[in-house]
Amino acid sequence: MPGVEPCPLCNRPAHYIEVRHPANCRRFDCVHCTQFAIDEVAERQILTMVEVSRSEFKERASKHARESGPNRLWVLRGPKPNELGGDGHGVAQTTIVGEWITR
Repeated sequence: MPGVEPCPLCNRPAHYIEVRHPANCRRFDCVHCTQFAIDEVAERQILTMVEVSRSEFKERASKHARESGPNRLWVLRGPKPNELGGDGHGVAQTTIVGEWITR
């Protein structure tokens, strides 16, 4: 169902719709970030980051989203089982995957 809420990357008002491709996620149309998609896992992970890391991550993700075009979309999602890496002890675990998809 369509809605409006603060963009998860820049906090400006953004419209979103729920989509099934590339995953069960929400595709946002933001005046600043343009278009991108994000799943629930990635949204939760962003909220759990410490403030400095969260701000830096959101800024970089917003920059990538603004590079979206008619043929590609920036997607933030939780990792698939074969993409999990790191041990959490000195090697960061994979918690969010950012990727370009072809529209």
